[in-house]
Amino acid sequence: AGLFIVALLMGMVTVAGYFLAGPNEYMPVLLKNSGATIENGMESETAKTQLRVMTLNLSHGRGSGAFQLFVSEKQAHENLRAVATVIGRVSPDVVALQEVDESSLLSGQFNHIKRLLALTSLPYGVVGKHVDINGLEYGTGFVSALPLAGIHSRTFSLQPLTLTKGFVVATISWPGSPSTRVDVVSVHLDF
Repeated sequence: AGLFIVALLMGMVTVAGYFLAGPNEYMPVLLKNSGATIENGMESETAKTQLRVMTLNLSHGRGSGAFQLFVSEKQAHENLRAVATVIGRVSPDVVALQEVDESSLLSGQFNHIKRLLALTSLPYGVVGKHVDINGLEYGTGFVSALPLAGIHSRTFSLQPLTLTKGFVVATISWPGSPSTRVDVVSVHLDF
């Protein structure tokens, strides 16, 4: 009986994954923070020659909580405030994010990229949705002090026992060398 229940649950998750899968290819919309400070108080672009990157799995704003259903919208906002504090302390040029919600019932139905842009005063952000259904929209993304161009998102094929994952890619100009273009990728892989 126990093996039957495990097999049934595995089948249900797999079937649900097909219905919750995001689009295979997706053209994300670039978000611009009109209240952003120039380069977020960082060195001027002409003085910089290094690229500082950071990556973080936002876990749908749950922080160290076990599951996002147990995290209130207020707590999700506070957890993103803590993330913004770390971003401010590190002062990266680009932050790659995973499990970032665009609008999800699981985490307060607010756009986490927009919230991080407001909290960090970074000027650019984007999210590529890899799960997209009413009430559940999330994927990978960026917040950035540098302009993001050529943005594209790709959702991986569905794997058993998980919802779809994928990546978002954007092109930036290397600090201090505007003609040097570099692709940055935020990817979320299956376990």
